[in-house]
Amino acid sequence: IAAHAEGPLTSDSLGPANVLVIAHPSESKWEATVNGGDPRLSDAELDEIERFVHRGGGLIVLGETEQDKYGNNLNDLLERFGLRIENATVQDYSHHHGDAPSWVLAALDHTATATATADGAAPDLLARVDQACFYRAGTLALGLANGARVVARTHDTASSPSAPLAAVTTHGDGRVVVLADSDLFGDDCIGELDHEALWLNLVYWAAQPGFSGAGS
Repeated sequence: IAAHAEGPLTSDSLGPANVLVIAHPSESKWEATVNGGDPRLSDAELDEIERFVHRGGGLIVLGETEQDKYGNNLNDLLERFGLRIENATVQDYSHHHGDAPSWVLAALDHTATATATADGAAPDLLARVDQACFYRAGTLALGLANGARVVARTHDTASSPSAPLAAVTTHGDGRVVVLADSDLFGDDCIGELDHEALWLNLVYWAAQPGFSGAGS
């Protein structure tokens, strides 16, 4: 695991990686923890990331509530894979964690997330995951023709009923994961519910092409 803290993302910086994680880039006026850099990816970086995935890399993108205000261009990247983070804040007064209706408990469908691999195995992306909370989440939009699968969605009682919260897709030889919230994998929340198991499942799934190319 290594942080890319300086300079653009290039073929050299991405070359050693199996999975690239882009975790909710933001202008500093919205998030005090950022280093002051530009949250927007350049056109060259967008092209390089797409090539990285197409060649077999994994990409995990973490969005956020009210996605449009943060000044990033994650959707310019995600639209290359038929995905989009919508500008929304979900509330659910029937399925929520704690006392906050914006801490939405996701509806999980284990059967819908089984993904066949080249050797015929179908790993469950929700193995050991019974509950996951999306804290002040947006929602996702999925293209009709890209074969994306929903990992988690809102309940039909939510303000955005049955809307995707997490989805996966493939692109060339690589794999893409996108979630409409970043907090569930943050330091203060990854130990809640089954978030750690969900994170490990998604990272290993995204990294699978790298494992298949490794020697025994």
